[in-house]
Amino acid sequence: MLRAGNGGAILGSLDTITVEKPVTSAGFPERAREAAAWCAFGSGVAVIFSIAVSQILLGGAILALILGHVRLRFPRITLPLALFLLGTLVAFAFSEVPSAGLSQIKHMYLYLTLPVVFTAIGTTRRASFYFMAVVAASALMALLGCIQYAQKLHAAHAAGKDFYEFYLEARITGLQKHWMAFSGQELYGLLIGVAGLFFAPVPAKRPRLHLAIRVFCILIIGIALVLSETRGVWVAAFVGMTYLLWCWRRVYTLAAPVVVIVSLLVAPKNIRDRVDSLFHPHGDTDSNSHRIVCWRTGWEMIKAHPLLGLGPDVQKLKFYDYVPKDIPWPLPTGFYGHLHNLYIQYAADRGIPTMLMIVWFLLAIIINAWRKLARLAPGPSIHRFLLQAGIACTIGSMIEGIVEYNLNTSVVLALFLAIAACTSLAAENEQQPSRT
Repeated sequence: MLRAGNGGAILGSLDTITVEKPVTSAGFPERAREAAAWCAFGSGVAVIFSIAVSQILLGGAILALILGHVRLRFPRITLPLALFLLGTLVAFAFSEVPSAGLSQIKHMYLYLTLPVVFTAIGTTRRASFYFMAVVAASALMALLGCIQYAQKLHAAHAAGKDFYEFYLEARITGLQKHWMAFSGQELYGLLIGVAGLFFAPVPAKRPRLHLAIRVFCILIIGIALVLSETRGVWVAAFVGMTYLLWCWRRVYTLAAPVVVIVSLLVAPKNIRDRVDSLFHPHGDTDSNSHRIVCWRTGWEMIKAHPLLGLGPDVQKLKFYDYVPKDIPWPLPTGFYGHLHNLYIQYAADRGIPTMLMIVWFLLAIIINAWRKLARLAPGPSIHRFLLQAGIACTIGSMIEGIVEYNLNTSVVLALFLAIAACTSLAAENEQQPSRT
């Protein structure tokens, strides 16, 4: 049995977790069921701290399900994801350099997160407790990120360097290896936290305390995201939060641009400069032109290999062979190991049909959640919280994917798949949601 304990204060809708009948097979042994649930739950939270621990716990959940003779259950959104993986295997089989794609084949283990979490977590109450834990863990990492920011600020001043240029090459990462992974996960924590604030029930006992904790977590995650200076995530967060605000109180969305403008006026100069770099890059320091080069080069790859692509991860080996001839050399400063666009990358690597499967998967999450939302009674509920959080996270992922290869990052992908599984539990559970 999973119990909310002290962590329930984060979003505060649960005192106990076992209310609904889990969506697992009837003869599931109690100990195996609980072991699988705890391992799946732990895997989904641990990925915020350590991908190695997360994968070990995922393996533990799979083992517990096997030993308990539990039939793995797949949510309705599995079909396009399965076709995406099939397309990846076909592209690998016909790859120009098969050895380059071996890491993507190993990467497929992570996709088991979707059915394993869906099967082992099993109920919307457990899913909502998992979302609470994601917000709590994201807030802890945000605190660490803020400390790292202060240390980097001190280091830049001590070295007599311009902080803007110093920081862009060494941004906050929490416990992750790269700032993109850190900010990608914090994006999910922020959107889940805001969805909880708007749509999750508030316990009758100490409601002000629960609300205060929710607001604190949202604020500290938001501050860390601003300090991360990851522009794509900034845009994704704005769009995701605007969606949630629109669904909660539409009239308040009119104030969103005003809040952004006022925040920029009082923000530190390096933050304002970073926002300005979206439209006026500071030379090669934060050049946007290398992304244009990547996108145009990816388009050349797609035109040459529209059905199967070059093969998984072959792009990074063949990149310079496909750079358009009208682009002057040397190329702008930037990272050319991938194409900085989720959709162009998958189409270039695995072909247009396979890329469309991942788009279908993402849209299926949103559509399934919308359909369930239309059948819910008005007011806060666990179901509404899970569904709105899942939609916002998916929208955020799709927006960020325009400028980053975000869902290829293991720690971001694993967390997103766990979120998608919990969203599917709410979308496919036919029981009436809890009400305040």
